[in-house]
Amino acid sequence: MQRGQVQDVMTAEVVAVREDTPVKEGVDILNLRQFRAVPVIDDARRVVGMVSRRDLRPMLPDGWRKIPRQASASASATRVGELMSVPAWTIEADDSLSVAAKRMYARRVTQLPV
Repeated sequence: MQRGQVQDVMTAEVVAVREDTPVKEGVDILNLRQFRAVPVIDDARRVVGMVSRRDLRPMLPDGWRKIPRQASASASATRVGELMSVPAWTIEADDSLSVAAKRMYARRVTQLPV
């Protein structure tokens, strides 16, 4: 019996932001795609971090439980690179699903960029 690999269940369409992406744009991407997080990449397209709804929440007005479609003006002045979580734990497409599950559990993350 063949075990599953990450490539069997991963999202093939990559959506990422750069470190200098404004927070407002990051919020818009998360809302539009209904993602919880996206990878942050550098100019060489290497993953340098992850930015999540939780990371962006401190930049939004108090009392907002859900990230709104439009963030406040002060949030647009801040870049996602200042708020991202580092390091970004990654995995290879040909790794087994059991390796991915163990890595996610050990790192206490819900997503791994491939």
